[in-house]
Amino acid sequence: MKLIALCLLFAVKLACCQIKELRCHKTADCEVGQCCVARSIFGFDRGDCKYFSKIGQNCSSESLFSIDQYFLHCPCEQELSCEPTEIKELPMIGTIKIDERCVEGTTTVLPVPNQIFQKTKNF
Repeated sequence: MKLIALCLLFAVKLACCQIKELRCHKTADCEVGQCCVARSIFGFDRGDCKYFSKIGQNCSSESLFSIDQYFLHCPCEQELSCEPTEIKELPMIGTIKIDERCVEGTTTVLPVPNQIFQKTKNF
């Protein structure tokens, strides 16, 4: 009985959260201060608008396949940089970034008012 109640509570919470989020195909579909986050690795055609990550929160430093859609997390707010806690080189895969989080410093991806992202160089 407890399991049924817990599942029902989770379903209601999930439904409430999804109602608040706008659907998107690209970041330009979202409000200022938000990016488009893919719903799954296989569902690039639609996503949800989420707010840019704040200091200490998880972030994404690159969009998926240059389609202006991110996976799991938005990039950081301005004045913050999305940095991994660990970088690994995997054979046949290449470099992967692990546990990216927003830290103070030069931004790697800037959220700008017209919502076009520009990559900048770190000096």
